[in-house]
Amino acid sequence: MNQKNTYRPEIDGLRAIAVLGVILFHAGYDFIRGGYLGVDVFFVISGYLITNILLNDLQNNTFSLKKFYLRRIRRIAPALLFTLLFTTLIFSIILNPIDLANYFKSLFATVIFIPNIYFWKNTGYFDTSSELNPLIHMWSLGVEEQFYIIFPVILFFSYKLIRNNTRNFLLLLTILSLLFSLLVFSSDPSGSFYLPHLRAWELLIGSICAFVLQNTNKQNLFTTKYSSILGFVMIFFTFFILAETDLLNVYLSIIAVIGTSLIILNDQFNILSRLLNLKIIVLIGKISFSAYLIHQPLFVLNRYIQKSYNLYLPEILIIFFTLIFAYTSWKFVENPFRYSKKISNKLVINTYSLLTIIIIIISYIGINNDGFAKVKMNTLQRDISSTAIGSPLRDKCHTSGSNYLSPSKACSYGSGNKRITVFGDSHVVPIAYALSRFENYNIKHLSFSGCPPAFDRSNKNKIKNGCLDWSYESINYINNDNSTDVVVIAYRLHSALFGINRYKNYPNIPDEIGGTERDVRWQSLLKIINSFIDNNRHVILLLPPPELPFDINQLISVYSEDDIYGVTKDWWDRRSEYVNSKLNDLPDKITIIDPVNDFCDLKNCYAVKNSVALYWDDNHLSQYGASIIAKEIINSLESALDK
Repeated sequence: MNQKNTYRPEIDGLRAIAVLGVILFHAGYDFIRGGYLGVDVFFVISGYLITNILLNDLQNNTFSLKKFYLRRIRRIAPALLFTLLFTTLIFSIILNPIDLANYFKSLFATVIFIPNIYFWKNTGYFDTSSELNPLIHMWSLGVEEQFYIIFPVILFFSYKLIRNNTRNFLLLLTILSLLFSLLVFSSDPSGSFYLPHLRAWELLIGSICAFVLQNTNKQNLFTTKYSSILGFVMIFFTFFILAETDLLNVYLSIIAVIGTSLIILNDQFNILSRLLNLKIIVLIGKISFSAYLIHQPLFVLNRYIQKSYNLYLPEILIIFFTLIFAYTSWKFVENPFRYSKKISNKLVINTYSLLTIIIIIISYIGINNDGFAKVKMNTLQRDISSTAIGSPLRDKCHTSGSNYLSPSKACSYGSGNKRITVFGDSHVVPIAYALSRFENYNIKHLSFSGCPPAFDRSNKNKIKNGCLDWSYESINYINNDNSTDVVVIAYRLHSALFGINRYKNYPNIPDEIGGTERDVRWQSLLKIINSFIDNNRHVILLLPPPELPFDINQLISVYSEDDIYGVTKDWWDRRSEYVNSKLNDLPDKITIIDPVNDFCDLKNCYAVKNSVALYWDDNHLSQYGASIIAKEIINSLESALDK
């Protein structure tokens, strides 16, 4: 075999494309909704480069795990630890205690190389909460680091035992990893996104590229001027166009990975090479690691400054700061530790070990002191924050995904014998628990996370995995349940019809759904209501409570007052205009309860009243907030019985 070690500047150019895609995605630009697939491009590049290094060592009989891991530490640790120390200093100052405690948990996971496992267990990459998570992007670093730990051992033994069939063995592992990822996606899309063995196929594709490029007789298919252009077009389409469709993430990843492979495999100079070899593009590629590390913390910092001080810098300016920081880190941190002979291996290891221990200790102290709540909040703020709690039964009784909790096995709780079935998305959860606190009532809890009204619709593409099936199954269950006379329906309706009120929207009104899909969802809601009424169920529709512009704990940490308002009444009226205009479409037999009457005055809608939080995040009711609405529901039922 004839290993090539020649530097290829177009690979750095490809890195630039990848990192810019991720940065623009995290900036929140709608035109590049597939920019997160830049990580997939990185994975292929990493697999290719790492395999090149290892194969060169194997062929020259210089393979050493110690040497390999030392190179990885020199490459990754300096910029990573520098960034983590910088972000920890900044966010320790600006984050509220709850967010800071969560930050320390993710910091601890990052420094011990398992951030992907942590985020798999705790948050989705596409959740709105991720927009305010400074270290959410570190998941990919976890995948790579875990790959680096295992892959060299696999390659070493396969090379020694089945040298000529090593590439075929890696191809088999690639196929198995991809098949498992496809199979797991329906039941655990978050796991398919975060877990290393379900992402390994992307890095292994890069490894196979390294093997292919060793073969001097490789097929001309890869060296034509069209192959790399086709690869670039495939990446472009996943970044800008295909991500607008309803293709599953894993299929988009396949397209991006194939596109990246085509560019890597074409190691001849061509028209695309000229573009990727431009000095500015190559430079961005060289600083891409530091740029990747710092971009998300800077975006989150900007969003928190907006929330606390109403000062918001344009995303393009944050991108500029990202590149400046990245260049500084690359020149004065990355390169010296990576290449300078004046910095010995012993110094690198000692510095790395010391800083890692320091970060672990800081994380431990921060977690065990609840994000330094006693320091960062006064007594009033801590007392209010302690009331920002949701249903204790959420984890047990709330469901999501294709492996959802079936209605027949759903939670029933409450000491009474009068059955109320609650049905809807996560907005049902606190209401169900609050209703169960009333004597004589038993609650059947049916809720699915992020599930919009989904029933009797021809276009199923816009509905989250599992939501449609769960909706049909739950509606049929309710209609066949003779013990149920009352159905309470609650959705985060405004978000289902218009999109989520993200930090960047307010005070504008989001419209991420589109008129056609919005009308379909409203019609689905009408059909759900009519289905229950046709089966002699008393239906109560609970309209959503006014959303907050930011998380309740951020508001509490900024304001130290007995009453804290969230949005203005005028904004909520504009947000509710479509729903309010459609209420006349609803059957006369339905009861409608609107929390706006309890949560708003003529000017403002409140997040905290009389030193008690009405919410536990930015849209879900706290136990106290839900108890107010639950009382209205019970009063309406008892009034109906009196008649």
